[in-house]
Amino acid sequence: MTATPPPGPTTQAPGRTTADLLAFLDRAFRAGLLTQPTAASYRLGANRVLSALPEHATADVTTLNADHAVAVFEDAEGQTISTATRRQYVASFRKALILFSSYIAEPERWHQAAPSEPGTGLGPGWTPAHDGGQELTIPLPRHRSMRLHLPPGVTANDTRLAKRLISSYLNEIPAARDGQG
Repeated sequence: MTATPPPGPTTQAPGRTTADLLAFLDRAFRAGLLTQPTAASYRLGANRVLSALPEHATADVTTLNADHAVAVFEDAEGQTISTATRRQYVASFRKALILFSSYIAEPERWHQAAPSEPGTGLGPGWTPAHDGGQELTIPLPRHRSMRLHLPPGVTANDTRLAKRLISSYLNEIPAARDGQG
């Protein structure tokens, strides 16, 4: 049972429904901000958890109590879906909700990261940099972002090396925070 009142003619906030959340995940994938497997996982998890709630409870998913939504989902699907699958759905739902809430709070930041510059030869989200190179801004939750800068004249070999180095640096971040602050 939920304490959320049924929506009246003026209570539903436009752009914040379950359908809007799912459409946002699709747009984030098309814009290159999420990979296809990530977008699909977030979409499935959000859809499964939110479908367990009454329709009026999902009129504005940004104000939704995620713990309550998960509890309703667990009660509804506890006997029909395995524990591991439910955990995956819940984790994906929570991540999707964080990203969507971040988007709703500051949509211009997400729109700036999404458009692709015609003729750059790079994927969506890359924009020209002041030095003639290219930049990619990756939105993160809680009003943060990460920026990647490619100088002009980057070769295919440079790109391969950068992929390896970036991966190794990103893998080291959690270990450094855990061990040395």
